[in-house]
Amino acid sequence: MFWSRKAKEMFGYDKDEVEGKAAHELIAPSKYANSYGKGMEKFMKTGEGNIIDKTVQLEALKKGGTTFPVELTLSSLQIDEETRAVAIVRNITERIESRAKLEQTKNELETILSSAPVMIWYKDTQNNLLRVNKAAAELSGIDPEDIEGKSTREVYPDQAEAYYRDDREVMETGEPKLGIIEPLKTANGEQRWVQTHKAPYRDEEGDVTGIIVLSVDITERKEANEALNKHSSSSPPLTTHNRL
Repeated sequence: MFWSRKAKEMFGYDKDEVEGKAAHELIAPSKYANSYGKGMEKFMKTGEGNIIDKTVQLEALKKGGTTFPVELTLSSLQIDEETRAVAIVRNITERIESRAKLEQTKNELETILSSAPVMIWYKDTQNNLLRVNKAAAELSGIDPEDIEGKSTREVYPDQAEAYYRDDREVMETGEPKLGIIEPLKTANGEQRWVQTHKAPYRDEEGDVTGIIVLSVDITERKEANEALNKHSSSSPPLTTHNRL
């Protein structure tokens, strides 16, 4: 009975091509047209439907045969004691594509976190551990679910304040701090040494909302250097001889 200019742009039909015809026969894919028609009939009688409901996501058909996802909102309207249906249709292609890209990005991030050979922590401004990767959890000797959501003070009570001093400096200046050599005590009490890099994490407006921490275990390297230095200091000095 009514076909807006935007509907023409979305579906490709002129006004005179659709007025007086059943909408589901024109703009619903053939495999769904019957269900759409029954759903519309039920909606007209009861105000409810199963395939067509108050607001649902559906597949629509453009003139020429191209299908695309839409969000359909139906409301009933009484005109001269007769029920009419007002349909608001939104093309949600971009929303679906954005959701798919977001899911892909999420999967890629999870892959990086789980497979990266470095330890990664994501902390908020209040020193809470929001995310840790597999490597960080394994070295700490704690399952990720027992770390995430907790304060750094709960997980690393001996080093938490020292860690947080560097965190605050990064968050306040907005500049990364690299190459920090610091201790890390595991759950079984063993002390390891790590080289840590810290960078601010920003939201869409550019405000610092947390900090990303990346650490590499350098315990063996540090112990080897200390042993080498100790050996060098205990060795007798080299002497030189002048030739005649």
